[in-house]
Amino acid sequence: MYLKNMFFISFVLVFTLLFSKILISMSEKLTELEEKFSFLDRTIEELNNVVFRQMKKIDELEEMIKYLSSQIEQLKDKSEGGMQVIDDKPPPHY
Repeated sequence: MYLKNMFFISFVLVFTLLFSKILISMSEKLTELEEKFSFLDRTIEELNNVVFRQMKKIDELEEMIKYLSSQIEQLKDKSEGGMQVIDDKPPPHY
């Protein structure tokens, strides 16, 4: 009987040690995953801000292109309407 009790106690101790190591290992892995998640969350937020600023700049550039295109059209209309555009540059062969 004594041997059975000792065996059972030994078994419980070994099981407890192994289980505690498993729990510690799982806890460390969970902490590592939480750190990675936090890093990824921060990275996504930063990238989102970059995309937002780029879209804002693209919108500004598109508006500028529209404005410049209309200015070019107005200049074309003026030059076709009898006004000549004066070019003070010498010809390319000079």
